[in-house]
Amino acid sequence: MTKESSFGKKNEYLFIDAIDNKKFHELNFLLQNLILYLFPNVKYDTVITCYKNVEYEKADICIKIGNKIKYASIKVGHTNSIHSEKINKFVHFLKSIGLDDEIVNEILKYHYADGTNNGTGKKRLTIEEYKNLNAENIRYVNQSINKSIIIKKIINRFLIQGTQKQLKKVDILIHGTPDDFLFVSKSEIYKYVLEKIQKESSAIHFSLFTYQPFSRVLDYNPKNEYKREWIQIKWFNLGDSMIEMMNNRITKVTKLLENL
Repeated sequence: MTKESSFGKKNEYLFIDAIDNKKFHELNFLLQNLILYLFPNVKYDTVITCYKNVEYEKADICIKIGNKIKYASIKVGHTNSIHSEKINKFVHFLKSIGLDDEIVNEILKYHYADGTNNGTGKKRLTIEEYKNLNAENIRYVNQSINKSIIIKKIINRFLIQGTQKQLKKVDILIHGTPDDFLFVSKSEIYKYVLEKIQKESSAIHFSLFTYQPFSRVLDYNPKNEYKREWIQIKWFNLGDSMIEMMNNRITKVTKLLENL
């Protein structure tokens, strides 16, 4: 576990400690805004329950008032990594949502960068070497996968529900610590990411989500070979995107108030 991922786990419990068994008026201003957004009918003395989601799901913590529960995913730090899974599982998912074998094979070639779609090639290229030699193929893949019908399912897998058939879908995405954080709802994420679909990029991407292997293991170290079988998804400039979403929300509310 990296130092940042270790702090990420600790940070989840910092949120729990800051919220659990507290009355609404006891929370700091940011947490009050979060709770009010999730539970519009919350009262001054309402007691809030917050606990860790122990299942392997996208939701990290559960926030409960009465019989209503909301699920939050919490990000922290600067890596902006939002998802990881085994490449074979991801390939199965891509095929299940309608991507044909040609596109899937190009993604696999990009993933391994050794001239094969299964990682058995003798010469491994750096990402820049691969991009320079395969710019047209990457462009073709991006044009094929960056469509609304596909991106909706990608958002659900990468951020909202995950790789399993979980029931606890994320209601809110939080980035930061209990004293300094941003938050956006799943509906805001869907709207924003779908509006930002663009097909031109030197990297394979799904709208704002950049695809890459965990490692191409260019030093051929056998101890790290397992890393070649994992994908990771980055949302670069996640904080900036969340600020834009929150500004859009504030602008919308302001316009509604002006029209009252």
